[in-house]
Amino acid sequence: MQYRSPARTHAFYVIRTMPLASDDDDVVGKDGIRKGDRKLWVRGTLETEKGKVAVHAKGLFVVPRAYALRPLVQGV
Repeated sequence: MQYRSPARTHAFYVIRTMPLASDDDDVVGKDGIRKGDRKLWVRGTLETEKGKVAVHAKGLFVVPRAYALRPLVQGV
């Protein structure tokens, strides 16, 4: 997380997130599942109501191999 300006309490903020594409997304692992199905980098910002960015963040979300993956439902 990188703070660009103070994030004050008792204020309203907008959180925006976006998944980031990775070169490893199409690589198939030993378990036969694409790495992009288990790992996802996400970029996010915390913005004031007027659009001023207070915080930039980037995180990696990983689904453990012990969990069985289900197909995502499209159009929901």
